[in-house]
Amino acid sequence: MAGAFGMARESFATGKAIGERVLLPRVRELEANALILANGFSCREQIELYGGRKTTHIAELLRDRAVRRS
Repeated sequence: MAGAFGMARESFATGKAIGERVLLPRVRELEANALILANGFSCREQIELYGGRKTTHIAELLRDRAVRRS
């Protein structure tokens, strides 16, 4: 999927095909409550768009863990 490469108009189809080889099918197979941690903007967009699952950024995870402890 390769970040901006996978989102660019001229390489969009290639990026999607790369994601469909392994990553996206595995994302779809995860249990509904599985945490999908992805930090890059384009990675998150592609997983959410084609994998149909919500992603979490590491900063969101750390924030949520800190809030629970206080």
